[in-house]
Amino acid sequence: MLTGRAVEGEPTPSDESREVRWVPRQEVEALTMDRSMRLRIGRYLAGRAAPYIG
Repeated sequence: MLTGRAVEGEPTPSDESREVRWVPRQEVEALTMDRSMRLRIGRYLAGRAAPYIG
């Protein structure tokens, strides 16, 4: 998981990602994702300093 901010250009998929897009915080819960990624994102959104590694 990466965090960032838009500067210019468009999010572009690569060999490592089939879809790339900006998602508003309130829409994250509705996304389909692996449990481990959901835990990582949840910790970030909750403002926890330490990442979830498991």
